Amino acid sequence: MSRLCLVEDDSIMGESLADRFALEGLDACWCKSAEEAEERLDREHFSAVVCDIRLPGMSGDALFARLRGRRPVLPPFIFITGFGDVPMAVRAMKAGAVDFIEKPFNDEVLLDAIRRALAVEEQQRSHQSEHLQIQERLSHLTPREPDVGPIHLSFCTSVCDQLVQKHQQAPGLRRQLVQR
Repeated sequence: MSRLCLVEDDSIMGESLADRFALEGLDACWCKSAEEAEERLDREHFSAVVCDIRLPGMSGDALFARLRGRRPVLPPFIFITGFGDVPMAVRAMKAGAVDFIEKPFNDEVLLDAIRRALAVEEQQRSHQSEHLQIQERLSHLTPREPDVGPIHLSFCTSVCDQLVQKHQQAPGLRRQLVQR
């Protein structure tokens, strides 16, 4: 089951969203402040974060910036706000947010954003798994084997460069080979 971190200080909105997420089969941990969310995000795994911008104390975008400064990979963030503007949305998206949604919003708009965020998180997990597999393989190489890789890569690159160069010098060659 996908686990969401919901960061919302408004009790009516927070309860409403937590209930809706439950109906959709999403486990939501509702945090009423950025500080509480930061503590939970440091201790627990979440598949995505739905975060209000305006919060008492630390803002949602400040939480995002703080976490990005400490962690190489964050769960995908979706910002929701009743006080957003275009420059704020652009900053959030450039910083890596999955979406920026203005309140009031249709539940389906938010749920679509969550589905995209969960797809991003799945991709992140897949990349991390591949990275770990590669590191595992590299750890089993003999001391000399890593020296061979760059030589092999250099050779392959050189051969490819030569083929491209020959192809550019003889534009009719490809056509002739295809006809044969």
